[in-house]
Amino acid sequence: MIGKETNGHPIGLPRPHVIIRAVNMWPQTLVVVLATLLLVLLVDQVTDRREPVAIESIRLAPESVAAGQDLQVHTTMKVSRQCPGTLTRTLISTGEGTPVQVTDQVPLTLADSELSSTIRTIHVPPGFPEGPAVYRSEASFACNAVQGYWPIRIKGPEATLAVEAAAPPVQAVATAAAVPLPLLPPARRAARPVTRPAPAAPPAATNPLLSLFSR
Repeated sequence: MIGKETNGHPIGLPRPHVIIRAVNMWPQTLVVVLATLLLVLLVDQVTDRREPVAIESIRLAPESVAAGQDLQVHTTMKVSRQCPGTLTRTLISTGEGTPVQVTDQVPLTLADSELSSTIRTIHVPPGFPEGPAVYRSEASFACNAVQGYWPIRIKGPEATLAVEAAAPPVQAVATAAAVPLPLLPPARRAARPVTRPAPAAPPAATNPLLSLFSR
């Protein structure tokens, strides 16, 4: 209810300078509200470190593999939420000599089921040292924007294996290809020489006088 004027201003209405100040402050108020929401979201993403999976077991098959062959990795895990990830796999020789380490990265896609079992293949390079070795794995997940720079890392249990010497390459015996012989024309028979009889000698000329005496 508007009362009587006090110093020329009705009682119960905001004074003009108060209205003007409120209008001038609404951008600052909006900035403060947005900054508060962003801060709450940032804190929520930074503190979100719940692991999306729990790796139960890792089994290698076969446990003895020759260098240059493939090795199967059987992994069993429990999935709690879906997040994109990357799996880093490492083979390290543990025998005598300087350890050799081979590492690769593969994309990791989680299954929809709570209990997941996967089979992946890793290649043992031909030059890998012979003897005992160990397999290690580490999964990295980014479930929000902050974790893209600060991912959740989960290490799996180690698994041991034995690396055998690579089998020598089989040398193929070169066989000479059969070369077809050129076809020869049929042999011609040698012509037999034709013997012609010698011409008869002409009769000797007779003297008529001798024929008279011979009678």
